[in-house]
Amino acid sequence: PVMHSHWARCLWQAVTLGLATVQAERDRLAERQNREEADELRSGYTGFVRDASSSVPEDKEKIMSELEASGLEQEVDEAIEVLQVAGISTPMLRIAFARTGTLE
Repeated sequence: PVMHSHWARCLWQAVTLGLATVQAERDRLAERQNREEADELRSGYTGFVRDASSSVPEDKEKIMSELEASGLEQEVDEAIEVLQVAGISTPMLRIAFARTGTLE
């Protein structure tokens, strides 16, 4: 019984280590993909929604007209900046970001 218990414990540890390794690799690959997507999104972005491109020019014109009419263009630029830095954008996070700026 003691020997059986020892091997069962070793097997359990090996399985647990194997699962942890698989999960760590999955996390690493997901982080790499997230970085690549973020780099792609930032490519050519000037920091201003006004400078963004669109595959359908009429869509950009409509969006920009609505933004100008709402007076929220600066808030959109700020929300995008928060999203790029933090990876998420909520009203409270935007307030904190406005108060502190980018923390390094």
